[in-house]
Amino acid sequence: MDGFTLFIIVGIGLLTTVAIAIWSFRRYEVTVFLTGLSPWLSALFIPNVPDEFQREGMGSYLRIGILLFAGTIGAIEYFRLRDRGEKLPFYLVLLGIFLSVALASTSYSIDPLYTFIRSSSFIFLFGFLLGLHVWLQDRQRFEGILNTLFLLVSFFIIINTVSIVIFPERVWWWNGENRFQGLWGHPNNMGSICMIAYPVLLWKYFRSTPLRRPFVLLLFVASAFMHFLTGSRASMITAFFGIFVWFFIQKKKVKLILSLGLLCVLALFVVEFRPISLQREEGAKLTDLTDREKFWYGSYVLLMERPLLGYGYGVEGKIWEDPRFYDTKGTLWSGSVKASLHNGYFSIAVGLGMIGFFVWCLILFIPLWQSRSLPFNDFKSFALTVMLMCMLLNFLESLLGGVDSLAAIIFWIAWVLVGRLSNTYQEGEDGQHLYDLGKSLR
Repeated sequence: MDGFTLFIIVGIGLLTTVAIAIWSFRRYEVTVFLTGLSPWLSALFIPNVPDEFQREGMGSYLRIGILLFAGTIGAIEYFRLRDRGEKLPFYLVLLGIFLSVALASTSYSIDPLYTFIRSSSFIFLFGFLLGLHVWLQDRQRFEGILNTLFLLVSFFIIINTVSIVIFPERVWWWNGENRFQGLWGHPNNMGSICMIAYPVLLWKYFRSTPLRRPFVLLLFVASAFMHFLTGSRASMITAFFGIFVWFFIQKKKVKLILSLGLLCVLALFVVEFRPISLQREEGAKLTDLTDREKFWYGSYVLLMERPLLGYGYGVEGKIWEDPRFYDTKGTLWSGSVKASLHNGYFSIAVGLGMIGFFVWCLILFIPLWQSRSLPFNDFKSFALTVMLMCMLLNFLESLLGGVDSLAAIIFWIAWVLVGRLSNTYQEGEDGQHLYDLGKSLR
């Protein structure tokens, strides 16, 4: 490639970036869409090979670059739109403190570079969340965010459904050809995408015209079909839990009973016929934890050895280099810094100690607690369903401690949405327009 060609490519790239930045300032939904797209762009470049042969490549740089872009846009929007003297809600301040500590843990981390990269990526997302917080000022913007999420999950459902035909060698997991991973690099990642799609689709379905509802329903069926193919048991359980929560919050008794009935029928089907996507090692039971209990016990032992500060944010997988827990035959063992503890709460505790874990729990639960005073409506149903589903799945997968999953990003968006609405509503007259918004979304 000669110098002139390189100059043209760089120039086009810069012009495109400037154009997208201007568009993002005019419509923050663009920033939301790009942020949701970032983990998929990273997964798209991951080869379908064992973990030890995977390398960080162009996808990771794209993901971090998009997060940096979104964080910059968000930070600028925060300082541009916030009212003079306006204070950040406590839960956002707490998240900022937590991420500062996470970045500081680079100084004692057992893998400083990885801690720096992961904490910096989360800080970029924090900048995006700050911008989202101040940008949400009227009904149109709340609905704009949810419609953007609908567009995002629709894109992923369609493209992963089509990939079954177009890229059959790519969409089935290397370690189990009976499990569908789509274009997401792992069946559990694909399962979490399907799980997080349901509350978005439910929100859109009940707000669509009769002519558009069949399309939303078709997306729901396609997502459920792919979800079944992933064999991701944890995300299936949390998905059923989330649908139950949705109708419970909505106080729709008939649909609640129907959803429970459907759950019972599907549970009986799974137990009786053992679909191939849900089969694991020979002799393993359907309720087998796939050696997760070994991970959790080892995590507890290591946490007790460094209970205050932990081993550094985001590097919990590297602790399996400890010879006491070295097990190359373990079902989930990979022996690298990227290995998951399959429990997001343990991941935070092992990374930042019990103090960090306590702060983390406060960050997650404060907006939930504040939302109890909000009127019942579709928006509240969406936000609480997303948050409760993800927090439950976080017990079996390391979901919320990073920004490399679409489910995690949508969780943090819902976290800001419900926090923004709750906080403004509690302010009284100053929050009346957002209180009216909540009532209008019934």
